Amino acid sequence: MEKKSANPRPWPVTAASYSLFIAGIAQLIYSFTGAMAPYGRFYSAIQAFLIVVMIAAVSGVLSMERWGIWLFLGVLVGKFATDAWSGAFHPASLFWILPAIIFLGYMRNMK
Repeated sequence: MEKKSANPRPWPVTAASYSLFIAGIAQLIYSFTGAMAPYGRFYSAIQAFLIVVMIAAVSGVLSMERWGIWLFLGVLVGKFATDAWSGAFHPASLFWILPAIIFLGYMRNMK
C-alpha cells in the first residue's frame, strides 16, 4: 500500500529546487577555478559558503519545511550583498529571485 505524504510537493517547487541544486554545484566548482579572483581575496570563499548553505536551504524546501524558504531568502540577500560589495553584481544574478517567488507562492503548503 502506498503511503501519501501529508504535504505533497508541487512540481514547481521540485523543479526550482533541483535547478538550484544543479546551479549551486556548478557555481561551487566555478568558484574554485580562479575566475573570481578579480573580485577580492575572500569573494570565492564567501560564495562557496553561501552555496553550501543554499544547498541546505534547498533540502529544507524539498522537505516542505518553511525554514528552508527563510534560509534561502537569507542566502539570497547575502549573495546580493556580497556581489554588490565586491563589484561582481551582474543582472543575470536576478534570476535567483525566480525560485524565491516560487517558494513563497507555495509557503502556505509547507510545515
